[in-house]
Amino acid sequence: GAVVLAMQLNTFMNTSVFEALVPTANRLFQTEGVEAVRALKRQVLLPMAYCSIGMAMLLGVFGADAIHALSGPSKIASGPVFSILGMVFALYPLLALSGFGLLLEKRTQKILMLMIGSLAINVILNMLWIPRFHVMGSVYASAISTLALGIAHCVFVRRDLLQFPSPGVLARALLGVAVCLAIAWWLAGVLKPGWMRF
Repeated sequence: GAVVLAMQLNTFMNTSVFEALVPTANRLFQTEGVEAVRALKRQVLLPMAYCSIGMAMLLGVFGADAIHALSGPSKIASGPVFSILGMVFALYPLLALSGFGLLLEKRTQKILMLMIGSLAINVILNMLWIPRFHVMGSVYASAISTLALGIAHCVFVRRDLLQFPSPGVLARALLGVAVCLAIAWWLAGVLKPGWMRF
């Protein structure tokens, strides 16, 4: 259940954005060149940085309690699964968009190899960690392999197509996260234990 919810978040955060972005970026790449694509990426990364980082923070702080509230006490063990995978799937679009460009260059073989590499990392880590961490071993393996895929896109894309969010945007987003975490930490000491678990 928690994995399905996390995958739905991935669909909302990732697929919906790229369905609209890919045809526009492809047209700009063919007609106006690399700088037009990077300008488009900057425009999309501006709100996405705030949304992705903010969503990751909320899932990290309240994800387990959300599962408890939605599914009941019997599913409380699924809380960490949803929190970790939800955070990864919220942050992955930032990496995927920053490194977006292999598809524009028609480098489908490279994309396939990156996906196979991510799958291989997932399988190897599952084999190593499931015996030790049980279900959380699979969660850790999925998180690392997903982030590795996003980082790999940033590494292998052409340098002139690589576009990260601006340092100012990242700084403001992280400052907002720090403030929210400080408030959450303060509330945890003020409110009665279990208040979020009804």
